[in-house]
Amino acid sequence: MGQLVKGPGPQETKPGVLAVLVRVKGIVQGVGFRPYVYGLAEKWGLTGWVLNDNQGVQIWLEGDRGSLHAFLEELRTSPPRLAHIVDLEVGAKRPEGFAGFSILQSSGQQRREVLISPDVAICDDCRRELFDPQDRRYRYPFTNCTNCGPRFTIIKDLPYDRERTSMAAFPLCPDCSREYHDPADRRFHAQPNACPTCGPHVKLVDASLREVSGDWDREFRRLILLGKIIAVKGLGGFHLACDAKNQAALAELRRRKRRPAKPLAVMARDLEVIRGYCLISAQEEALLMSPAAPIVLLPLKEDGVFDGEGFAGPGPQGGPNSGRRTAADGVGVLPEELAPGLRHLGVMLPYTPLHLLLFGDGVDLLVMTSGNQKDLPLEKDNEGACQRLAGIADYFLLHNRDIVDRCDDSVLRVVSVEAPGGNSAPAIQFIRRSRGYAPAPLDLREVTGAGPAVLGAGGEMKNTFCLLKDGRATLSQHLGEMENVQGLDNYRQALGRLQYLLDADPEVVACDLHPSYQISRLAREMRGLRQVEVQHHHAHLASVMAENNLKGPVIGLIGDGTGYGTDGNLWGFEVLLGDYRDFRRLIHLDYIRLPGGEGSIRYPYRVATSFLWQYLGERGWETARQLFLKGGSTGTPSQPGREKELELVARLAKSGLNSPWCSSAGRLFDAVAAILGICSENTYEGQAPALLGERAKEGVEGTYGFTLKEGILYPGEIFAGLLEDLARGEEKGVMAAKFHNTVVAMLVAGALKAREESGEPRVALSGGLFQNPYLFRRLVSLLRREGFLVHYHRQVPPNDGGLALGQAVVGFWRVREG
Repeated sequence: MGQLVKGPGPQETKPGVLAVLVRVKGIVQGVGFRPYVYGLAEKWGLTGWVLNDNQGVQIWLEGDRGSLHAFLEELRTSPPRLAHIVDLEVGAKRPEGFAGFSILQSSGQQRREVLISPDVAICDDCRRELFDPQDRRYRYPFTNCTNCGPRFTIIKDLPYDRERTSMAAFPLCPDCSREYHDPADRRFHAQPNACPTCGPHVKLVDASLREVSGDWDREFRRLILLGKIIAVKGLGGFHLACDAKNQAALAELRRRKRRPAKPLAVMARDLEVIRGYCLISAQEEALLMSPAAPIVLLPLKEDGVFDGEGFAGPGPQGGPNSGRRTAADGVGVLPEELAPGLRHLGVMLPYTPLHLLLFGDGVDLLVMTSGNQKDLPLEKDNEGACQRLAGIADYFLLHNRDIVDRCDDSVLRVVSVEAPGGNSAPAIQFIRRSRGYAPAPLDLREVTGAGPAVLGAGGEMKNTFCLLKDGRATLSQHLGEMENVQGLDNYRQALGRLQYLLDADPEVVACDLHPSYQISRLAREMRGLRQVEVQHHHAHLASVMAENNLKGPVIGLIGDGTGYGTDGNLWGFEVLLGDYRDFRRLIHLDYIRLPGGEGSIRYPYRVATSFLWQYLGERGWETARQLFLKGGSTGTPSQPGREKELELVARLAKSGLNSPWCSSAGRLFDAVAAILGICSENTYEGQAPALLGERAKEGVEGTYGFTLKEGILYPGEIFAGLLEDLARGEEKGVMAAKFHNTVVAMLVAGALKAREESGEPRVALSGGLFQNPYLFRRLVSLLRREGFLVHYHRQVPPNDGGLALGQAVVGFWRVREG
């Protein structure tokens, strides 16, 4: 860009003038840092210059001792809102006599150490301009400034300047250039700065790619109200949008996307709309309004009390909401198709100007689900989206600003847990860490320090990878499933991009122990890197330890669906004692057979049949026939062909043929969900456990029995108790709660036994099991009452989205210590 703000050159040095060179590292590019430094230097009467380089920001300052001290103190304590300073180094220099302060051309000669800013939601100032008819950016969908707008998704190279972003294709017009170079303007050095004259533009096209005439935003709303599905290009990729209150449009979207039951996220016009449908706390509101603007899981309002069987009160006559939600008492009616069987809804607010312009004319709530074919990566390019989403979307809302790195929406929830001392405190939990948070790093200098650069390859599902370098762990954006060629290609591209931007060339790759994971095969094929295989649940433990800066050994309570164990069996309900190098498996759930292997995970009744056979023998087999062939107490309808299938399942479970041993919390939840008639088929990962968790009735203190003997937890009494309750006609909500209470009791018993054996008072929770808010709240409370120091995830997901962090740290320590 050349010398952007030119000040006078060196002058004769005056008495009492000192000079310092300040180096600032962290997230300091793309966050208005140089304009902030310029203003701060002007405020304190200092001269010199500031520039971006590959390590962050350099600042040369000249002035008296008091002014220099005041500048540095304010820089440390009150940096720009979006900045995160990791290191601030100050070195004395000989004054050169600068008479003014300048912003100089960026330098890219050093090794890259700069951290990359995540994308930032629209700020209040830009929002006001967007709807001001007198403003030159009135209703312009790419309005931004130094305080908001795209960052990570448009960066091609560093240092962060316009010519190294996808905005290089849009030369600044005279008005935008004037703003860009004016230190008094909030667009001073805003790299994505643009306006209708010089910036990107939007167009709405039909399925034949013919442009729709008229104002694109009004036509969008008209088509939405007609029930159309529209692919919308946004900040980090495409969304598929439709009217969230139109049952027919929702059903068609599910049919076309082959997504029969997985919940759909919605975008609301504003908080007022959200309050019409959901309960929202101050913490949840703050998350929705934050610069990251994630999806937040919120409890749906009800016109009656959820009694464990359904939502009280009649819905519309014969409609999908019968027995669900109604408009009584001001509660809005939403179709059940948004989140079948669930009491929570994923909600976000508009986070770009384009999104804000989608609302109005009767449109106040949109489904905004990821724009991709089933199990394929998020679409980010116009051509690819128009090809691959052609069978799903009726229309396409496109723009001509390229998305360099795709980045899906982040998902969080707030869970109220018992804090030390007995008070209740909100815990923020990531379900997915991506837009707005990635690729901001975690500071692990207390955990690792100097040593090899490591790649944590991540898991097969909910994949993220982790680059660990110089004590900083950078987790990628959410990449999704790694079960096909397209997913692996997306992984390679994302890894190559982030390695380049961070100048991170790993010496070690750490991957999952599972012999059949595609992502682990890819990792094993990486030439020239030392290979470290990390057991799945050890990686979970190391992940939660690392983000809490814990030194081992620590007791780990790890619960999830599947993890390949060191004995060749499938694990998932573990009490471990471990550190970053190794672990011991102290206690686990008893093994059962998984009839037909991991393919049975899709059908919970198959898993239930195996549990019933193992613990109740022939009585269990007859019970399975009663429940899953004749409907039994579950109300599950009989299906043609299921009798032969169930007989085959029983034979496999009895013989062990093609039926690996499995010890998994996920499969235990599957079995109970099937027995209670809550879920007979998992159409998305974790469906049965999620539905079962939603059914658990608050205020129930009862439990079922279990046995802990010689390091094994035996759940047979759970199934006997469930069948007794079913025979008595007990409410399913009560049975679900008693089951959850029993699982908590099993985990607490395991932790107590581990503490007795090891003397360790610290316990760490990780795995998808702890995304269940009922179980998580109860477990944390009971563990603290037993005197444990409880640690859990706050910065990365407890599910496999946080796995790569643990892999990287284990890989680091194993290689460092030989």
